[in-house]
Amino acid sequence: MLAHVLDDLPIVVEIAGARLLASQLVSLVKDRGVSVICLADLPPSPSSKTRYLVKRLRAAFPELLILVGRWAPPALADDSTQTLRDAGASHVASTLAQTREYIGGLEALPRIPVPAAEDVIAVGT
Repeated sequence: MLAHVLDDLPIVVEIAGARLLASQLVSLVKDRGVSVICLADLPPSPSSKTRYLVKRLRAAFPELLILVGRWAPPALADDSTQTLRDAGASHVASTLAQTREYIGGLEALPRIPVPAAEDVIAVGT
């Protein structure tokens, strides 16, 4: 859903598997040179696993923008997102619209250049 609401922005969205270990996520962020990561953590589940991931990511990448989407209808929304911020999250949003607005404001971030079509090598064709 997030990728869909970000369609019109000049960013690349890559969706990783939901079952990554913390160490695998840290390696993925390092290998891909990610500048922003968004962790989706849907209530009513507790945010303890996400807090752990945020702490690991913050320790490994002090400059990384870490967004957490605790997207839920008002009846299920968290009373406070402070624990995620205390763990190192840069931003915590309770709706997709809030997340999109925040990411849309990040357009000034440095971009990884996308190769031109003629520079892409097709494999297996």
